[in-house]
Amino acid sequence: MELTTGASSSSGPALSLNKQVILDEDEYTEALSHIIARDFFPSLVHLDATNEYLDALRTQDPQLINASVRRLEQLSTPRTTRTSYPWQTPSQTPFAAGPSDTPLRTPRGEPPQKRMRYDTDMNLDNFQARYTSEDNSSFTEILDDENRKRREKWGWAWEAQKRVEQQRDRMLEGRERLLIEAQAGTGVKERFRIEIPTPAGLLTDGSEGDRTQEGIKAQCSEIEQADGEAGKVVVREKFSRGDTEEVVDVMAPKKDTRPAGVDGWEFKVRLLLC
Repeated sequence: MELTTGASSSSGPALSLNKQVILDEDEYTEALSHIIARDFFPSLVHLDATNEYLDALRTQDPQLINASVRRLEQLSTPRTTRTSYPWQTPSQTPFAAGPSDTPLRTPRGEPPQKRMRYDTDMNLDNFQARYTSEDNSSFTEILDDENRKRREKWGWAWEAQKRVEQQRDRMLEGRERLLIEAQAGTGVKERFRIEIPTPAGLLTDGSEGDRTQEGIKAQCSEIEQADGEAGKVVVREKFSRGDTEEVVDVMAPKKDTRPAGVDGWEFKVRLLLC
């Protein structure tokens, strides 16, 4: 399968469509194994180093023994940050800080290690977001090409879905704006001046309630004290023109017209023997 990258240059590393550095399958797998073992199974690294040391003792090879011992020392010693000087570059041979210091040398019997193109001093999520493998990059390009063809074939549905998403984004933005901005009090209307409320049930002189229109039929009740009968309250009912005025004594006793019987079941039981 021919691998094509979305963004590549002669000076920098090859990048995928997701702006990830493309690594070989072996490098990517090795880096993932190292990070998973370090973060999720920390005792597994010490166990592997101990097994390598025991295997080196069985072979009685001085180079393997020195390498395994050095690895155990590196695991048991906490990692310190190495100071880099401006006159040193990664491609140069390591040397000391001053002329009086002993130059640094690589251990004998060990081949020079190949400089890695990736950084493993990060967690698993950050590593996968920054790096990817060749197979993953090829799959991303194939999937992007299929989506492009499908978008060209079903353009009308794609545009409709895009409009719906834009409308939803505007609604969410408006809702957030309403939550942030201060709102006026509930039931309070903005006014330029303070108005005096009209009092309910206020006693007036009656000038406002005079009615001068003729022909209006109205009924009103008036409570008066009778002239010749002290202690009696009468009600004079005024009707329209042509009707007589009737005097009713409201204090006189009234006859009770309620039935004397008790409400009950009207059915009567009949005995056959009687």
